[in-house]
Amino acid sequence: MFYSDQNGTIIHIAIYLGNDQVIEAWPGKVVVWPIKNSHRSIIAGVRRVFN
Repeated sequence: MFYSDQNGTIIHIAIYLGNDQVIEAWPGKVVVWPIKNSHRSIIAGVRRVFN
């Protein structure tokens, strides 16, 4: 999952886990959150890493 700011600049990347959840790294921890959350809500795109 690629997240962007209001200008369209990619600001963060997370890995989709399924069931509308992503896993992402924060300084000193790893968190599992809903795809859209209070920190990131603009989804710029989704790419499949492995075929």
